[in-house]
Amino acid sequence: MKFTLPDGTFPRLHLSDDETLSILETGERIKAETIQAFEEFIQQGREFPKERYKIVKVKDRLRAFRSRRSADSNQTSKPSLSRLQSNSSITGTSSRLKASPVWNTSDATLSDLAMDDGLGRDTSESSSTDHSELGSKRPGSKAPTVIVTGILPGTIEDTAYGNIADNEPLWKLRNAYIKDEQDDSRILAKIIGPSKEDPFQFVGIKWIAKRFSFFSSPSDVLYAEDCGVVRDRKGNITLGYHVTHSVEFGARVPQLTDLGVTRLRMSMCFITRKHESEGNIEIFCRAFPQPGGGLFGQAATAIYAQVLLYSCDIMECSSVKKLMWLSQRKRIERNKNKANTKAANTHCHICTKSLKGLGGLLRSPSTCQCCRRMMCGKCSVEKKLAADAITSKEITLESAPFCIECVVEANQMSAHEAAYESAPGTAK
Repeated sequence: MKFTLPDGTFPRLHLSDDETLSILETGERIKAETIQAFEEFIQQGREFPKERYKIVKVKDRLRAFRSRRSADSNQTSKPSLSRLQSNSSITGTSSRLKASPVWNTSDATLSDLAMDDGLGRDTSESSSTDHSELGSKRPGSKAPTVIVTGILPGTIEDTAYGNIADNEPLWKLRNAYIKDEQDDSRILAKIIGPSKEDPFQFVGIKWIAKRFSFFSSPSDVLYAEDCGVVRDRKGNITLGYHVTHSVEFGARVPQLTDLGVTRLRMSMCFITRKHESEGNIEIFCRAFPQPGGGLFGQAATAIYAQVLLYSCDIMECSSVKKLMWLSQRKRIERNKNKANTKAANTHCHICTKSLKGLGGLLRSPSTCQCCRRMMCGKCSVEKKLAADAITSKEITLESAPFCIECVVEANQMSAHEAAYESAPGTAK
């Protein structure tokens, strides 16, 4: 049975300018530290010392590592945010704050969030390869470092487009494709949203409740999400990122201990960059989960590593979103031109073979959900599309036929074009 809260349990958060700036600054520091760790990983030949890390999960060309207990010790190594900003022209937090409207103002503030990532440790003193702003944790805890790295087909823009979840339907859509099953979820505040100037950006506060296994008790996480891309001075996209880190707002979003819910804390950052091999990207994710909710030790780490690996299925989410956007664009074109694409329904429009008679029965003729033209079974591809994403709290994926021509067109089209057209604002 799923754990859910009545609507209105958590009202929309009213963030002050100080709270907003602190959240943006924390996200920038976590991003900078992860980029530095990624660079060090590449310099080390993309391998980890076996005495410090061990592989816990493998999925295709992706590997998930866990730090060994003996390696869970601090080694001071401060990140150079200024260096990364000068090399990649990362947009500063102050400019992001000025350029994006704060949804509201409030006298309440997050105490010391700029120097404390919500996990109970002051991060102004030092950071390290394993336990830094990203891995800050309470004294005495045994939270390991979990790292996922590997190669995926696609582009940085594809992952950025798949990651955008600035509203409930898109969030549920993303969760469905990355297999992130949640009992309940809420977007409590939106700080920065997609725009024509930057269609991949989003910063907001989210809350989720879930069980990590059948036997575990319900847990919840309150966190800030910060995703987007990094551009160089010429405007070219060089990196993609997706940062989540725990935050606390006291009585405004209280812990639900009286309902038997354990508030978990975590920090996680995904970085994507173009790989040397054509048509591929490289992923580097560093995360620090806190065991809880009935999960401890290696079991918790293995489950969390599996969740991170599933998150890399974001490419399929991006592919389907582009296919849905292409379908919408072709539907508009058909209505504008008043074209009757279903008139020629006797032959497959791909291979031109007849759809009638015995051969037609074997080829199972159907209509492409994108271009609305007839096709045989050999020239069609089944894609799972989301159903009830807007009207229902739960989302289901249902198979729908598409012709290989439209699938290839969607895969090859620019994710930036689809994100730009979908973003609010007036096109230039």
